[in-house]
Amino acid sequence: MVACEPGLSDISKVRCWSLGNNSAIAASLAPSSTTFSYSWSVTPAIASLSSTALQPGQALGVTGAVLGNVVEFQFRQGSQIWARAAATGASANFANTTVPSDLPAGRYSIVLRTSSGELSVDPDGVASLAVYAFLNDISQNRGSLGGGTAVTLTINGTSWNSTQLANNDVTIGGSRCLVTSASGSTLQCTTRPVVGRVRAEYWNLPANSAGVDPDVINFVRPVVSRVETSLNLNWGSNSPAVGINNNFFAGRFTFFLQIAQAGTYNFFLGADDVAK
Repeated sequence: MVACEPGLSDISKVRCWSLGNNSAIAASLAPSSTTFSYSWSVTPAIASLSSTALQPGQALGVTGAVLGNVVEFQFRQGSQIWARAAATGASANFANTTVPSDLPAGRYSIVLRTSSGELSVDPDGVASLAVYAFLNDISQNRGSLGGGTAVTLTINGTSWNSTQLANNDVTIGGSRCLVTSASGSTLQCTTRPVVGRVRAEYWNLPANSAGVDPDVINFVRPVVSRVETSLNLNWGSNSPAVGINNNFFAGRFTFFLQIAQAGTYNFFLGADDVAK
């Protein structure tokens, strides 16, 4: 930014603008006005962030120029400053801090402040950070197949909706947990019965692998994992799920069966091509 005296001719304006290569230019526009000055040599410039998505409490680093005097990180949305964090270290080209533990989940613009009050610039538009919530604690990790287990969840990075409970979506084992109360970072919900629901996992197999009996029982990292309401599945010549081949795929199905009466039961599988 270059400030030029008013009333200059076009030629004089061009000359004034050309002086922008100087490290600092100041011009008094009128005897009663404030002198404006701008200097690249004292203005922090952000070139990149160490990560574009973090949780509260994690370390955030910034690389750039003129960062040696940075003392504060500001987390902004528009003109509103949601949080400030002291710089834990600063050098000419790097500064770092810790994302405040009470910062709500959301997307923030990062602005740096130096000890003399200069604010950073973001010429490439890279100083955007997404802060996301994470599950901090769960009171119960065991429950009944018949449901009815009271679970308390504590999160960090945001707050539950305490006025509209239905807007809190909690899923446990593929089934929605019935929310009974919510306040701040704590939510209580009651599990639903899982009997009759099937956990389905799908993998892609190599082409032309007909006749191969893969060890699906010990497969890990499924391409698709979801809950089915039954095992009466018929896809015809189609794929069972987005991301899975129309042919040459494997599925593993895990479920709980509640037996009402003791006895001997026979189980049968019908599949094309192979099931076990």
